[in-house]
Amino acid sequence: MEVAKVIIDQNSHHTDRPFDYKIPEELFETVKVGSRVLVTFGKGHKKMEGYVLGIRDIEKPKYRMKNLQGVVQNVPPLSELQIDMILWMKKNYLCTYMEAISVVAPPKAYSNIKEKKDLYLIRKVSREETESALGKTPGNAKRQIEILQSLLDKQELLVESLPDIKSHYKNGIKALEKKGIIEIIEKEKASQLLNLTAPSNPPRLPLTDEQKMALERMKESFQRTLDNKEKGKTFLLHGVTGSGKTEIYLGLIEKALQAGKTAIVLVPEISLTPQTMERFTARFGEAIALIHSSLTLKERYYQWEKIQQGKAKIVIGARSAVFAKLENLGIIVVDEEHEYTYKSEQNPKYHAIEIARYRSEKEGAQVILGSATPSVESYYRGEKGIYELISLERRVTRHQLPRVEMVDMREELDVGNLSMISGSLKKQIEENLKNRGQTILFLNRRGFSTFLSCKKCGYVEKCRDCDITMTYHLPSDELICHYCGKKEKPITECPDCGSTTIKHFGYGTQKLEKNIENLFPSARILRMDVDTTTEKGAHEKVLSAFKNYQADILIGTQMISKGLDFPGVTLVGIIAADSILNLPDFRASERTFQLLTQVAGRAGRGEEVGSVVLQTYKPDHYSIEEAIKQDYVGFYKREIGLREAFEYPPFNALYLVNLMGEDEEKVYNTALKVSNGIRYILRNEGYKDCLEECILGPNPSVISKINKNYRYRILLKNIEIDKQLLKKVLKYVCINKRKQFVPEDVNLSIDFNPYSII
Repeated sequence: MEVAKVIIDQNSHHTDRPFDYKIPEELFETVKVGSRVLVTFGKGHKKMEGYVLGIRDIEKPKYRMKNLQGVVQNVPPLSELQIDMILWMKKNYLCTYMEAISVVAPPKAYSNIKEKKDLYLIRKVSREETESALGKTPGNAKRQIEILQSLLDKQELLVESLPDIKSHYKNGIKALEKKGIIEIIEKEKASQLLNLTAPSNPPRLPLTDEQKMALERMKESFQRTLDNKEKGKTFLLHGVTGSGKTEIYLGLIEKALQAGKTAIVLVPEISLTPQTMERFTARFGEAIALIHSSLTLKERYYQWEKIQQGKAKIVIGARSAVFAKLENLGIIVVDEEHEYTYKSEQNPKYHAIEIARYRSEKEGAQVILGSATPSVESYYRGEKGIYELISLERRVTRHQLPRVEMVDMREELDVGNLSMISGSLKKQIEENLKNRGQTILFLNRRGFSTFLSCKKCGYVEKCRDCDITMTYHLPSDELICHYCGKKEKPITECPDCGSTTIKHFGYGTQKLEKNIENLFPSARILRMDVDTTTEKGAHEKVLSAFKNYQADILIGTQMISKGLDFPGVTLVGIIAADSILNLPDFRASERTFQLLTQVAGRAGRGEEVGSVVLQTYKPDHYSIEEAIKQDYVGFYKREIGLREAFEYPPFNALYLVNLMGEDEEKVYNTALKVSNGIRYILRNEGYKDCLEECILGPNPSVISKINKNYRYRILLKNIEIDKQLLKKVLKYVCINKRKQFVPEDVNLSIDFNPYSII
């Protein structure tokens, strides 16, 4: 008797195991390992879907089994590689089977999409015969004449392109079909996603000596992989902003395609996708699929189908594109590899680089991590030889990196300037407008003002569901919580003391835009933040308008800080360089340096020399000092020493256990119970002397309440403790004994090597 091991499509720890189902004889040929199947589950025989992760033969079953009900149609089975990845993710991220399957398998909704077809009229006869038929057609058969005229110089005609098709053209089509001049056929409806107007033969930029050297090293390694002389390597391409990293990606992928291989290119932000698509389409045509969260369900389906049918040789997209089911995978590029968006915040809490390296090991693909400001962990691995480190120290243009001027905003206050724009930045914007140069102003805070406060008693208006101040937004005249999305009308009277002296404090991109409008009334201004890019295609519209010189000044948050290439930008203003430094996170200095360096790198990418004005209240902080010099290695040396002293990554792994629920006392008691359980086991394993250093908490999270849920955390470091043992203990307490430690109304999640510990 053939038995399928089925994972039920139910994301619960109680059912997170394979269930045995008998395969009926009529399904022997259709049920495969990896198939999505229909089953009945539980005492109520509820119909559900599931995935077959294995098939075995049993002579005498020890218990009665239910039959499989069928196979879900139009969904290809998971491959052996995909199943291996699911099992690996479950083990490494301590997630459920279905959480792992959800990021690897196509969405369930794909099986419900009905494929629409286009109707075409196909000319069956020669042009001469068509002309002859046209001459013989009576003058009152106007529809036949119009159709024949349309088909004189083309072989086919889309029926939808004919006006009033239902009422007028139907008889004309039937008449021509009866005469044997045309036939009607159905074709798959083409996706309109790749509607890019890129030149068919774009000019190729000559490579610099540095670029040639880097590309040759990677090509040689790739060839050795093809020849089975070495496994796929991971390269860290550390190149200053504007050093031409993308051109190296293009050259390497070109070699991969020539060898019959395919490629995945990851970008950190959706806003970068149109620009990346344009460059890749110009080089490789439309054998490209696009994957990111802003696509509609049908658009995602068309792209997935394109990959399934082997029509796509290159997949471009955000984090989830790393799971694309490409055959003969040869290259995985992770551009701006330092970005936090490559780390998933939902279960499974994977990092795209970890998945890329897993695929590299299994499929022999070469991984390229590119950045002007690599993560400290990646550069450390490059130094230790785990990654092969290649550096590009010069820009591809004849100009050097932009000049950076630091403005101490404390001195601006001393001379009576209370504005968010320093005197120097104002003067340089004026000069840039006169010279017809473009300016980018960066402020990593959206909204009009950061908070509302009572001047008399100091009361600050906070979200009632979250432990965070609400941000004032001017156009809608609303206070908005940027965590739960709650909206309220701004207060006019203090609820504590009754005073009406309510004042706006702080500033965001909306207020900056208002100030710039007042200072430079003739300037054409665009703003790019979450509030202005909610509509579909909004990113592309803003960036396209700025690239085509339809605006003089672009104001934005971190979505404009990376990867974008605007030759006309000669000035960048950084409004609040130290805004991230105050966050209670060990990566705060690293993120500050990366953000400032990346933003500064948007200036001077064309023929003109670029300038950067960096405004700060903390000019003596090492991350700002090194960002001014744009010296990554200098920053890295100072940062890595602190990481080692405080035993943070890359010297020790971090494990973050998050607990949340609506009852604060219950959440805290659960966190204490989990923490004590971990301590008890480790003490019995002989680690009692280092527990105070290794286990921190439970403590309230920095933002202790979000959307009515109280949050506590336990932070673990593997100091002196074997990493695998610590993971086993976490699995035992938080997964295997979950019922014993965690009540139903408390949510627990585990994050290995979290990007943020806030």
